[in-house]
Amino acid sequence: MVMKKDTLVEGMLKNSAAIYKANLGERSPAYAKVISDLGNFYRYKGRFADAKPVLEEALAIREEALDPNHPLRVQSQEDLAILLWKQKDYQRASSIYHDVMERSLDFINRYFPPMSEQEKTKYWDILSPRFQRFYNFAIEAKSAEPQLINDLFEYRVATKGLLLSSTRKITETIRNSGNAELVADYEAWIDQKEELTRLYAYSREDLRDQGLNLDSLENVANDMEKTVKKFTGVLHSISPPKQNTAKSKAN
Repeated sequence: MVMKKDTLVEGMLKNSAAIYKANLGERSPAYAKVISDLGNFYRYKGRFADAKPVLEEALAIREEALDPNHPLRVQSQEDLAILLWKQKDYQRASSIYHDVMERSLDFINRYFPPMSEQEKTKYWDILSPRFQRFYNFAIEAKSAEPQLINDLFEYRVATKGLLLSSTRKITETIRNSGNAELVADYEAWIDQKEELTRLYAYSREDLRDQGLNLDSLENVANDMEKTVKKFTGVLHSISPPKQNTAKSKAN
């Protein structure tokens, strides 16, 4: 598809699906992955009638084989929701999309706390296009499903300033923990990050002459941060929860 040789794509995906089906069975996640790609190809080409049964089959397999919160299962839900959106079946698309977005917020709440800043940025780069797609869907479908505008607002508020908010909350938790060792580890990590910032201005030759390896130093900083975040997660877990909804946690 990247090479614009679309005429070859369908046959290759069908052949791949036949191999997985013969060797692993038609209920295997590997087979579901291939037919999911095939269904999305049909959707991309505007062949909606061909796409729908294939994407529904992929979702059914993943619902049977994977945990409800598995990212691939949620991805299949979104694939089907997008197809229904394109077919202007706004009611069913809205119902599926609601579950997709709630689980996506839950991913953030569960995965963000132990991540380093770099990992959070990369993860949000992957997840944020899903939120933007939903916003576009909500704007288009708002006449048929008015509650979508309220959902758009709530998801936007829940994720606004997500990376900055997460960092600020962690800093406040550490400063107020009363744990001298944790505060010391946190300050050592900040020092390491400041040192890295200084070294980023060096040329490769300067780094080589001083025997400095930026990749190694970045890994050290990353490990230090994850250690701090891991302990911070424990502090959060023993604090009384404010609310139970996914949106309130992300906010």
